[in-house]
Amino acid sequence: MIARLRVLLGVLVKDWRRYNKALSSPGADWLRLCNRYERVGLAPDGAGVRCDWEWTSTLHAPTVLPSLGRRLFAKALTEHPFEMAERPAGDTDGQPVEVSFVIGHRGLDRLPHLLATLRSIAGRWGSA
Repeated sequence: MIARLRVLLGVLVKDWRRYNKALSSPGADWLRLCNRYERVGLAPDGAGVRCDWEWTSTLHAPTVLPSLGRRLFAKALTEHPFEMAERPAGDTDGQPVEVSFVIGHRGLDRLPHLLATLRSIAGRWGSA
């Protein structure tokens, strides 16, 4: 109980303000949210961000305060909506859409995530 309270206080003191500011602003500040020990910088071409850590990680603050995760997800969906589809549709000329993706995947336990990723890609790029 004390440990949980300590974690909650840490998020409230060290993370809540920056999350709230990034999620309340009209710009893309939310794209720069990361854990305290990680760093996000501008991508070399200036068109996105570059994560300065080796592996994927779960954002800590939204696991402690789920309302932050809900707000972050809503912001992402507002600015970058997506659709799901089993297969991509052709474009307006009747030609198939030509897009390449490289998806690192390992293990059957993550197969549902891979399938959801493929449906998301088909939904997004299939209607382009």
